[in-house]
Amino acid sequence: MKLKPNKHFTLPAADRDIIMVGPGTGVAPFRAFVQERRASNAKGRNWLFFGDRTFTHDFLYQLEWQDALKDARWPAWMSRFARYAVKVYVQNRIWDKRRD
Repeated sequence: MKLKPNKHFTLPAADRDIIMVGPGTGVAPFRAFVQERRASNAKGRNWLFFGDRTFTHDFLYQLEWQDALKDARWPAWMSRFARYAVKVYVQNRIWDKRRD
């Protein structure tokens, strides 16, 4: 397999909101997007939805994400950890926040 760059895939303008969804793919692909948006002081809101089964083993980059959450431009952070009595999936959390 040969990787090919996609020059048309970019983050939206800094004043636009962004929704990132990683159901089952993990959060690593979105790490650079989060870093870029914070470094450029992007004014748009930033939503990251992802699913992990266990907080202690699957919450990769935990401190980095929690630091990003202190920023007011990150209004939502949803995940699927074992703390729920019923299985809750990324699509459930997106549906819950649909009005925002």
